Amino acid sequence: MVGCYLVAHHAIGKVISRPPWFVSAILIIPILFILYLIPSSQASDSCRPTPWEPPSTTISASMNLAIEAAGRGVAEVSRAKHALGYYFDSSASQFVVVVPTSGPGSELSLADFTTLNVPVRVEYRGITQTTIDTISQRIRQLSWHPDASRYFYGFDYDARRGIIDLRTDAPPEVVAPLMQAYPCLIEYHQGVTVK
Repeated sequence: MVGCYLVAHHAIGKVISRPPWFVSAILIIPILFILYLIPSSQASDSCRPTPWEPPSTTISASMNLAIEAAGRGVAEVSRAKHALGYYFDSSASQFVVVVPTSGPGSELSLADFTTLNVPVRVEYRGITQTTIDTISQRIRQLSWHPDASRYFYGFDYDARRGIIDLRTDAPPEVVAPLMQAYPCLIEYHQGVTVK
C-alpha cells in the first residue's frame, strides 16, 4: 500500500504501523461521540433559526380586516368602471384608484365610490388599458429581437407608478428595441427569473 504511515513504538518494544486515516479516526470518533451526547438545550443558539414573530404594525388586526373588506368594494367598483388598478396608500390611509386620462375607465370619479363610505383618491395615468394589453402581448410574442426567445420574462402593470414592470435575464441590448418602442412605459430590471 502506497502512503505515509505513522510508526509508533509500543511499550513492549514492538513497532506498530498505522495508516493516517486510522489515526484521524481515533481522534475524531471520540469528539463526535461527546458532541452527540450533549443535550440540544446546551447546543449553540447561533445555529438555531429564530422563531417566527408576526411583523409589528401600527394598524390593529381589526383595522386590517376593515381595510380588506373596504378593498373588496373598491376592487369591485374599479373593475366594473374599467380602472387600470388600485392600491392602498397607508401613509394617507386611503385607497387610490388609478384611471387612464382617456378611453375606457377615464370617466371614473370619486362619485362612483361614495356608497362605500371609505376614503378614496383617484389618480390619472398617461397609459391606457389598450396600451398595457399591447405591450403585454408584444412581450409574450418575443418578436422584438432575434435573441428575445432565449431568455425568461416576468412582467406586470404597476398601478402605483403607471408602468409595466419587466423582469428578465436578458441583457440590455436584447430588451432595448422593446424599451424604445414604448419609451417611459416599461421599467426594465435585469436579473434571474423563472419561466
